[in-house]
Amino acid sequence: MIGFIIKKTIKHYNIKDFVHLIDTDIYRSRYLKQMLRPDISIYYRRDYVIGVDYWRKYGPVCEQALVRQSDIVMTNSSYFTEELEPLNPNIHTTNTGVNLELYDGSVSHDIPADLKAIPSPRIGYTGAIIERRLDADLLFTIVQKLPHYNFVFVGPEDEFFAQHPLHTLKNTYFTGHKEVADLPAYIQHFDVCLNPQKVNPITEGNYPLKIDEYLAMGKPVVATSTHTMRDIFAQYTHLATDVDSYLSAIQKAFNETEDIKLKNARIAFAHTHSWAHSVEKIYKAIEIYKTTAKKQPQ
Repeated sequence: MIGFIIKKTIKHYNIKDFVHLIDTDIYRSRYLKQMLRPDISIYYRRDYVIGVDYWRKYGPVCEQALVRQSDIVMTNSSYFTEELEPLNPNIHTTNTGVNLELYDGSVSHDIPADLKAIPSPRIGYTGAIIERRLDADLLFTIVQKLPHYNFVFVGPEDEFFAQHPLHTLKNTYFTGHKEVADLPAYIQHFDVCLNPQKVNPITEGNYPLKIDEYLAMGKPVVATSTHTMRDIFAQYTHLATDVDSYLSAIQKAFNETEDIKLKNARIAFAHTHSWAHSVEKIYKAIEIYKTTAKKQPQ
């Protein structure tokens, strides 16, 4: 159905020489290149969706076919690029862009009402709070070992987290879902920001956009050491692998909360990951493909 709608739109507006970009839409897009016949086809792996149950059975085969047949492959991390490059050498890493107008460290925000009641020191997380991405048991131990720090989780919880013993700890707070536009105010009033990911196929190569959001607000960050974190963010964050290293990293991060030079460095680094830079990489990949295609013998 989606293919017929796109084809009808192309015909209606007399669109010529168009680029078709598939953003991890594996099933519906499997034969769209053959149906639409774009001038250039791009497959973009943004997340490791084939690690999720819905995609796990047929997703890998479909995605491999899409990667092989695409003119250009874009990925969200070097980890994904290394995995898919054997299937298509014309592959490029973009990374995700952060909304720098929203996450602007120079803008002052009033402290949210529900955060005002939670005293500093505050260690905060923003985003989906779900079992397959966050290490609840690690968090439970860390929170217990740091009773004088308050841990704040901003975002919707899955059933696993909603029933987890974290909710019984006096220094742990769950605010529930918040609008994206409200998140910078929470981040600004955290002392340290956190991303306690599990290490698994879904998270290992995932590009954690929240890290750019934290850094764009100038905040010290403590996060699990995944491939992407080591590859891109190691110089500007504190990485950890277990309880002891997390405790050490959190202490180091708190020692930096008043360091203006480090704050400005974090903000400057986040600005290298703007959406404009990401789009520029896509256009550059297209130009490389066009130049290479012209050199191919007819």
